[in-house]
Amino acid sequence: MVLNKVSLILNLTIRMIVAGPKADQDMEYMVLGLEKLARRANIGAKFSRREKELLTKFLQEIRDEDMLGIDPNVICHKLHGEPKFKTIFKKKRNHGPEWGKIIETEIEKLKNAGFIMEFFHL
Repeated sequence: MVLNKVSLILNLTIRMIVAGPKADQDMEYMVLGLEKLARRANIGAKFSRREKELLTKFLQEIRDEDMLGIDPNVICHKLHGEPKFKTIFKKKRNHGPEWGKIIETEIEKLKNAGFIMEFFHL
């Protein structure tokens, strides 16, 4: 079942790259979830209705934790700073207790997925 999903997504992705959208009007805006911070995506408007349904369902099911080990050669965010400039530390923002727990949980998820890592100023 997982292999079928991966195969379907690869086929849709290849179609999108080869015949891909030429401009914004070739894209369709999709809402992937109704939770507080709804996820959104743009998909090719030229896909068939069935392909759109399958792609939307796949995108709704996938989570950040499912994408472990993204090769830094594919995508990597780096902070470019001049060593000669003084580092500026921002004031710690205090959030309420319930927000603090939510923030910690989300940060742990991102750390466990390998999306972020802790950085210490020298």
